[in-house]
Amino acid sequence: MMLRKRNNFTLLEVVVATTLLGMVGLLIAMSAGSFQRSWERGQRAAKQLERDLAMDRIAETLLRSMVDFRWPNKETSTNDLVFSGESDELYLTALNRSYGGKSAFRFARLYLNGDTFCCDYSDTPLLPWLELKDQSFITEKIVSGVSSVTFKYATEDENGELTWADQWDTDENDTLPLAIQMTIEYQDGTRQRWLRRRAGTGYNTELLAGQQSS
Repeated sequence: MMLRKRNNFTLLEVVVATTLLGMVGLLIAMSAGSFQRSWERGQRAAKQLERDLAMDRIAETLLRSMVDFRWPNKETSTNDLVFSGESDELYLTALNRSYGGKSAFRFARLYLNGDTFCCDYSDTPLLPWLELKDQSFITEKIVSGVSSVTFKYATEDENGELTWADQWDTDENDTLPLAIQMTIEYQDGTRQRWLRRRAGTGYNTELLAGQQSS
């Protein structure tokens, strides 16, 4: 007696096959989601590292290397300090690694333009008492996604106590601040604080160079 070949699946077989396919699909989806989240975390970490390195470069090459540099001011007929410290803008002169006949000084302006922290560079004095449009410089975009930039300036009072000011008046202070504190607040809610002593200020535990994040 010959057996008849069965071409149809039973309901139980269909249910089992569907369940197995669903479980395989779920495992694939979970693995893909985990991979996507790991990739996104890696991307965020890489971007944060990139912006931290960019800000550390500014702190080291400009704030820490800041020097007393003066230039003739035709308006006052005096040699004025090429420095201007506001709460949201900073002009300074820094020592520059000189190669191939380049200037030994770097003149810079730090400021926030929209949501981008920028630096204007020049090998010739970038003078705060002149209009920017009358001066030559190159603008570098340091980091984006910034909500605010704040500068503070350290000095000592008559009792030798350390004090901080929101701006630095070169008419009252004919020298550079002892240190500069730069606080960056990002649109993602994080905040970083960079503190650098001016070279030659001596050791002071309250002026230790460092970075703080929150």
